[in-house]
Amino acid sequence: LSAVKTSLVEGHKVNWETTDEVAVVIYSEDAAAYQTVTPVGVKTSAENLASADITFTSITGYAPKYIAYPAAACTEVKANADKTASLTFAVQSSLNATVGSFPSGANFSVGEVATDGTATMKNLMGLIKFEIASADIMSLVLSGVNGEKIAGLMTVDPATLAVTPAADATSDILISNADKTALAAGVYYIPVVPYGLLTFH
Repeated sequence: LSAVKTSLVEGHKVNWETTDEVAVVIYSEDAAAYQTVTPVGVKTSAENLASADITFTSITGYAPKYIAYPAAACTEVKANADKTASLTFAVQSSLNATVGSFPSGANFSVGEVATDGTATMKNLMGLIKFEIASADIMSLVLSGVNGEKIAGLMTVDPATLAVTPAADATSDILISNADKTALAAGVYYIPVVPYGLLTFH
């Protein structure tokens, strides 16, 4: 993996942290079955974070195919009839506000593992940027203008990154502080499933 987990529009790099865990999606030799191994931690290199490595216990007859981040949000892996895979992620309907960045573990990504063992992560989410001028807002709700479902279980085709919401997914994400205090002044980024127009209220 690259040392850079993702980056914001302004060029700010977001590096892997020692607490980050990814799920390794492995497939059988005939691609008839997919499964994840126990989530494994990311180890960054000492040379200026030039790369990030993962190691996992191999299973006879299986090979690594995809890497999903964060591991805790990847709730299900399935083998499709056409020998492709589908991954299900849980998008939280309530997020803790984080000034200058996005909430920890909320920006999902998937990487396809090459034959040499390397993988390039691709974001599944878009980032909504907004700024609060003064600390007098207790919470915000981000909603789909036309009822787009942006929270709940989302099934992803890791090859195309196409996202399909579950039937019971919801259209709102609450943004607040865990301690129920007012949101601090500053710039915020909220990861969302890419759709059309979204609105705050």
